[in-house]
Amino acid sequence: MINTEVQGKIESFINGIIAKWPEVFLIEVKITVGNSISVLLDSDEGITIEKCTQVTRPLYKFIEETGFFPGHTFPLEVSSPGIA
Repeated sequence: MINTEVQGKIESFINGIIAKWPEVFLIEVKITVGNSISVLLDSDEGITIEKCTQVTRPLYKFIEETGFFPGHTFPLEVSSPGIA
């Protein structure tokens, strides 16, 4: 599966998680060398570390269970330019 397909599936999954917070939106999902995944979220009110954690845990489990990356090696970072 090419990275754009994986990226699209990850974006859809994230949008499902953040749907409970209407003020939060997905800026970007990047997959780089070594299957390093970077997720950038934002909100007009800022994002808390707790919200990033509430996205990271189910997202990690989703990626691991889908087997997108052989050997389950994928650094994952969920952050925001405006962490409050």
